[in-house]
Formats: sequence, C-alpha cells, structure tokens
Amino acid sequence: MQEGYIGSVDDAVLDYFPEYEFANMDERKEAITLHHILSMSSGLDWEGYFDSPDLQSLLDSPDWTQCTLDRPMEYEPGKVFNYNSGGTQLLSAIIQRETPSTTEAYAREKLFEPIGISNYTWSFGRSPKGITPGAWGLFLTVRDMARIGYLYLNEGCWDGKQVVPQDWVRRSTSVQIADAKLHAKLNVDSRLNFDYGYQWWVPKQYPNYTYAARGWYGDHYAFINVIPGLNTVIVFAGGKPDDDAVEQIVDALEE
Repeated sequence: MQEGYIGSVDDAVLDYFPEYEFANMDERKEAITLHHILSMSSGLDWEGYFDSPDLQSLLDSPDWTQCTLDRPMEYEPGKVFNYNSGGTQLLSAIIQRETPSTTEAYAREKLFEPIGISNYTWSFGRSPKGITPGAWGLFLTVRDMARIGYLYLNEGCWDGKQVVPQDWVRRSTSVQIADAKLHAKLNVDSRLNFDYGYQWWVPKQYPNYTYAARGWYGDHYAFINVIPGLNTVIVFAGGKPDDDAVEQIVDALEE
C-alpha cells in the first residue's frame, strides 16, 4: 500500500481477480475486503486447521485462488473469526499480481534482506499457477524469527530505517476481530484465549500489551511473542510441549 501497488485494506478482494468466475456468488462474497482476509473474517465456509479436508482440497486443486473463492459463504464478512489458510494464500496471489515479481522475491527484497535474514527456505514449492505459498512453508532459524519479533518490537524500524510502516505495525497487532480460534465451531477450553489482528494473535488477557505469531508443522511448533511493555521478544521452536507453550509464557508474565 505504501508503494502504491495496493489501494487499501477496504479494497474488494474479487476486484483483484477480474478474469475469474467464482461459484456460490452472492452479495456477501462480493463484500469481502482485504481487511476481512487479513483478519481471518472473510465469512467463507472453511475448516482452518493444518490437516483439514478443505486445505487438502486446496493443495490438490490446479488453481488455489479458484478453489478458495469458490467456497460458499457461511457468515457475513467481518462478523466471525474463522482461520482460513486459503485466505492467506489469496494475499500472496494479490501481492504477486500487483508487484513486479513473486511474493518470495518481494519479501526477500523488502523484508528479509533489510533485517539480515538470509538462511531460510520456502518449502513445498509454488502453487500450480506459480504463486508463492502465503500461509505455510517458511522455515526460519530461531534467531531469524527473533529478528522479525525485534523489528515489530521497534515498530517496524531496523537500524534507523523504517522497514515496515509504523502505522501498519500498530494496526496489524491491534484487535481487528474477536474470539480467534482455529475453527468458528470449535469450543477451545484454554486459560488463554485470543483475539486477532492482521495475521497476528492478540491474547485477550493482555490486549495492547503482547501479541504473537504462531506456526506449526506436524508436531513441531514455533512462536514469536512480542511484549512491548517489557521491551522483550520471546521466541522458541521445537516439538509439541506437554502443556500449552503460550500458557507457559503467561505464567512467566504473571510472575
């Protein structure tokens, strides 16, 4: 948006794919904006967890954009959080359409290189249409995960250079949609419940105090936890812990 490739978060998602004809069209689907995709509140019918049948259908599809936006609507956009990896893939498709290169190349030039990240892999290949995976497949060292956390801790500034706009850091880590969980119909019993920003998780107990990036692959988990109130970044990765890893951080914060 800062560079003029994308208008605003209020842009209609379908406007970025004018040559497509999508199934299950209605006024709700036409109303989906980038804000709704960024905040996982598109309203599309989707089971969002990593090994879900909907995600497998996307991976098996010859066109991931078509597969995602062919889904029927279940909710009004902006009303209900529902984790949707297909939506994040749409963000990559839009970046790749609107910028001069691939999403991976754009990320390398604009984000990774400026903050010193070079030792990474973007696994699982591109989509059948050649689009960089947007919702999975990025493998980083723990130190480089911490670089991303440190960049956000400093509101997008790195060595005196504004790499990510300060306003975007604040917007993306502020609550954009309440009651975030892997699927809208799941009842998750956890001492720590989340709201959601723009692709960042915001703990309900600590809004405006801490936020997190949470990733996993099989039984392996990775977390970036930014705590501006303590000028602290906590990063860890490894096998699935016996207890909820995020709750361990809450214990530390409460102490």
